[in-house]
Amino acid sequence: MKVKCADLGYSSSHQIHLDYDAKKHEFFANQLERANMIIDNGGRIGVSEITRLGMGIKEMERVAELVSLIMLDKEAAESVKKKVRSLIANFKEPKYALGAAGEG
Repeated sequence: MKVKCADLGYSSSHQIHLDYDAKKHEFFANQLERANMIIDNGGRIGVSEITRLGMGIKEMERVAELVSLIMLDKEAAESVKKKVRSLIANFKEPKYALGAAGEG
């Protein structure tokens, strides 16, 4: 799976931008959504929500694998959906949050 800006060292933020044929975006985005994953119009996948739930490098590698399955197999959405549910099953409560109400 190609990621935009690989020559710049990727991104140190909580998002990645996939590098794929823009003509296939709508189909790819729909397949990801069927598998309970969301991508924006620019091919950006934000991972801040799942990071906040406590997912780390191992889980991000699994997310990448699942996205790759969707990209490689147009029939994979339903089987990937089950794998997404399994992945998130132990990540229900936020691990990282802003301070108490009223704190900065």
